[in-house]
Amino acid sequence: MTKAIDTITTVIAELNKEFGPETVIWGSQILYSDLPRISSGSYSLDMALGGGWQTNAWHEIYGDECLCPGTRILRTDLTWANIEDLQVGDEIIGFDEELGGWGRGGAGRYRRSTVTRLGRTVLPVFKLTTRHGDTYASAGHLWLTHRMTPRAAGGRRSQQRQWVRTDELNVGNKIASIGAPWETDHSWEAGYLAGFYDGEGWVSDKNQGGRRVGCAQVQGPTSDRVLRYLEKLGFNPLVGPRKRPEKYPHWQDQIHWAFPGRYEDMRFLGTVRPERLLEKSSGIWEGTCTKSVYESGVKVQSVEYVGEREVVTIGTSTKTLIADGLLSHNSSGKTTIILKTIATQQALNPEHTTFWVAAEEFVPAWARELGCDTDRILVMQTNILEEATNAAIRVLESRTVDILVFDSLPALSPVTESEGTMDDQQVALVARLLPKFFRKAYTAMKRSLVEEDRPVTCLIVNQWRERPGIPFGDPRITPGGRAKNYWFTTRVELKRDDWLTEGDRKNQRKVGITIKALTKKNKSYPPERVAVFDFYFDHNELQIPPGVYDGAKELITQAILYDMFQIKGSYYHLGDESWHGRAALEEQVRWDLTLQQKLRDAIQNHVVKGKHHEETRPSLRRLARTKAKA
Repeated sequence: MTKAIDTITTVIAELNKEFGPETVIWGSQILYSDLPRISSGSYSLDMALGGGWQTNAWHEIYGDECLCPGTRILRTDLTWANIEDLQVGDEIIGFDEELGGWGRGGAGRYRRSTVTRLGRTVLPVFKLTTRHGDTYASAGHLWLTHRMTPRAAGGRRSQQRQWVRTDELNVGNKIASIGAPWETDHSWEAGYLAGFYDGEGWVSDKNQGGRRVGCAQVQGPTSDRVLRYLEKLGFNPLVGPRKRPEKYPHWQDQIHWAFPGRYEDMRFLGTVRPERLLEKSSGIWEGTCTKSVYESGVKVQSVEYVGEREVVTIGTSTKTLIADGLLSHNSSGKTTIILKTIATQQALNPEHTTFWVAAEEFVPAWARELGCDTDRILVMQTNILEEATNAAIRVLESRTVDILVFDSLPALSPVTESEGTMDDQQVALVARLLPKFFRKAYTAMKRSLVEEDRPVTCLIVNQWRERPGIPFGDPRITPGGRAKNYWFTTRVELKRDDWLTEGDRKNQRKVGITIKALTKKNKSYPPERVAVFDFYFDHNELQIPPGVYDGAKELITQAILYDMFQIKGSYYHLGDESWHGRAALEEQVRWDLTLQQKLRDAIQNHVVKGKHHEETRPSLRRLARTKAKA
C-alpha cells in the first residue's frame, strides 16, 4: 500500500513538473467548490439555483419576444403608429391580464400604458392572418385567445381566456380583439363632422342609454347632411326621435344618433378627430372591460411560417398592448432579473463592477429604478458578434469585472453577415462561432483551483426560436445552436405568471408582476426547480418600494416547503411564536429583520445540507406513503 502511494506521489510530481505546478492535485485540495455564489435578489430563485448564480460559470436566461416592423400599435390619442416609429415614453393603450373564466368576470380592463424599452433583433417569424389583415410576429409572441376547456367528468366545457404562442395557434382559434385598425380621414366631410361634433356632440364618461358618443339635432337640412356624411365615411349610427322635455315646451322635436358600441365610438373619434371631444376620449376606453369593446374574438384564418426576420422588442408599463387590433403581451422580465442581480451585489459591495454588452438597449433610468449604480456598469453598444466576443474575452482576462452580461444573444450578428449582401449564404455561422468563443472565454476566465481569485459570473439573455417542420418533440430552440448549451452551468426559462393588482374591478391598476422561473439545466444542483416570486414596479398598499421583490412572501413560502412552520388550521407556529393567517405572518416577517435573518439562515442551512424540496414537501411525502400502502 505504501509503495502504491509512493508511486502515485511520484507520478503527480512528474506531471506537475512537465505541465506546470499544481496541474494535478487531490480533489480534497480544490477550493473551487468553496467559491461564493452570488444572489439573484430573489430567495425563491436562489433556492432553485442551489444558493444563487454560480461564479466562474455561464448562465442563460431566456423567454418570449416580439413583433415585426409595420405592426400597428394603438396609442392613447386613438391613432395607430407602426411599432418601429414608437419612442420610449410614448403612451399607448394596454390592458389588465386577468385570465379568469367569463363567468367569473375575469376579462380585464383597458389601461394607459407607457413604452419603457425598444430594441431590434432577428427571430423566426410567422404570418398570422385574420379578417383584419396580416400580422407578423415571432414564434414565442403571446396572444390572448378564447378557448374551450376540456370536458370534465360529468361537467360541461366552458370558454376560458388563455395566453397562446404564435406558433401554437390553430386555424379557427379566436383572438381577443378591439377591432380593425382605422386611419385618420382628411376629407372635407370629415372636417365638417369634426367641427359639427365640437359644437353639438358629446362624449360621456358614463353610459347615456348605453351610448358614450352621440349628438342631438333639430330635424332638418343640418341633421340630414350630418347623417349623409357619416354614411359616406362608413359609419352607421343608431338614429331615433328625441321628444322635447315637458318643462321646455318651446323646444322643437329632435333626432338623436349615437354609435353602436365602444369600437365604433373609438373609430369615429380616431377617424374624424373633433378637437374638443378628443380630449375626453379616454373616458370611453380607460377602465372599459376588454370583452365589451368589440366582439368576443377574431378567428384565425391561417398561421404560416415565413422564415427569420427582424422584429422589434418592446417593453411597456403594463406589459400588454394592442397590435393590429389584437390583444397581445410583450415581455417576460429577463433584463429585470439581471439588473436585480447587479443591484443586490452592489448593495453588498459598492465596488462591484459589471460589463454590459448592449446588443439591444440599456436603459439607465430603469436600471437606477431597480437599485443599480450605473456608474459601476460599463456598457458596450454593438450588434457585431466578433466585437462583443473579443471585448468579453479581453475583459475576462483582465480580472477587473464581477459580472459579464450579453443582452441579448439573438441581436448579435457576425460581421460577414452584417457587411455582406442579402445573397450571401452563412449557414449556421453563429452556431459555429459561439463554441469557439466559449472555449476561449473559459480559458480566459479560468481561476486557480488552490488559490483564491476574483470570481466572475457571466449571464446571457436569449429568446425562444422555432424549428419549423418538427413532427414530434419540442420544436422550440434558443439561437446559437445546440452546442452552446454545453457551456452553460444553468439555463433558466422565465415566464410572466400573473399580475399583481390593487383596487376594485372598475379602478384596478397594476403594481407588480409574478414571475415564474424554471431551471431547465443545472450542473451544480438538481435541475427542473421552479421559483415563483413577486416583483413590484409601482407603489402599492404593502408599502414595498418599486423595483423590489416581495422578500417576506418568498421567505415564508420557502420556510413552509422546508417544514419550518407548524401549521394547524389557519395558525402558523414557529417555536414560541404563532400567527393567525398567512397575511399576519407576512406582515410580521416583512418588518421584523431578526425573524427575516432567522428564516434566511435556516433555509440556507437546508440548501447547504442538500435537502431538496421534494424530500421535505408534505404533499409529496403523503403521496409517497399512499403509494407504499397501495
